[in-house]
Amino acid sequence: MGYRYFTVAEANALLPLLEDRILMLQRLLREGRQHAEASERIRAVGRRPDGRLIMRVDYRLERQAMRQLLQEGRAVVAELEALGCQLRDVETGIVDFPTLLEGRDAMLCWQIGESFVGHYHGVHDGFGDRRPLALEPRRLSAGRRRPR
Repeated sequence: MGYRYFTVAEANALLPLLEDRILMLQRLLREGRQHAEASERIRAVGRRPDGRLIMRVDYRLERQAMRQLLQEGRAVVAELEALGCQLRDVETGIVDFPTLLEGRDAMLCWQIGESFVGHYHGVHDGFGDRRPLALEPRRLSAGRRRPR
């Protein structure tokens, strides 16, 4: 099974969908944190003499909500992975796209809020190592598949 190489145009075409999904993941993350905090406050209320939480029904509801959010988040991440891009960080909204740059593996790099893919970095480098993309389109590969 392989993954695809992206051209800049292919990566740019995905940005509206990626922005939508990242905003959704960020919302799920915020809501998950709120439910986790609520769970802790509920636990802090205390326990009955038999050891059960005083507010166990509320605690279960908070935990159930957290599980639902986690399930939704996993589905969104799976959707992004199926596209072939690599979500690097939900909070900062960083996504990488495998590409070939002058015949070498590289990553096109985009962050939510940027209007187009304008940076790249090496496969083993990260966001802090990214460089401006000032390349002619012919130097980036088409959407070929690469073996894993």
